[in-house]
Amino acid sequence: MEAHNTLVSNIDESRRNLTAIEQTLAEMSARMLSGVATKYGTSSNEYRKAGGTPRKRRNLAMVTSFPEMPQTALSNPSAIEFNDGKGAKLVSN
Repeated sequence: MEAHNTLVSNIDESRRNLTAIEQTLAEMSARMLSGVATKYGTSSNEYRKAGGTPRKRRNLAMVTSFPEMPQTALSNPSAIEFNDGKGAKLVSN
């Protein structure tokens, strides 16, 4: 039991160390990307090569990410059901 607890403790410590390293890497990556954006701009090829998403593409991705409406809803608009966010369904007429 003691050996098991020691292993669990070592795993927890390793996980905490890995989390700290990942956070440091994320901060360094964000700073690097910010520097590239400052020098070249957010719409440049250099910014994209460094891992950034150009602002124009981000906006386009947000617009095109809406789910498509099922064909049954398009053929019979009165059958569309809406969720009010509280679990209740509202049926349009």
